[in-house]
Amino acid sequence: MNIVQVSPVSNGQLFTVLSAAAQLSIPDKANAVYLQAFTQDVRFTLDGTTATTTNLLAVIAGEPPLLITFPPGTQISVIEATASASLAVQWAKI
Repeated sequence: MNIVQVSPVSNGQLFTVLSAAAQLSIPDKANAVYLQAFTQDVRFTLDGTTATTTNLLAVIAGEPPLLITFPPGTQISVIEATASASLAVQWAKI
């Protein structure tokens, strides 16, 4: 098992209005993000395209936080898969 040091680079955020796609604002020092969905699933993209309710990538409600690492220039878009989703976001540096 590999142990990776992860340091938060900002305060956590909770998004509760995701009925329209939102572009997440990535802090300068971040190269990773924890995403956790509550109540309903959340769909996302990492390539700058606008997230839709049918994107292949999903954060599943009730599952542990998902850690995603990314290179500079990444653009993350999110949207709820069904109504009333909320999404916790914690930016980090690995």
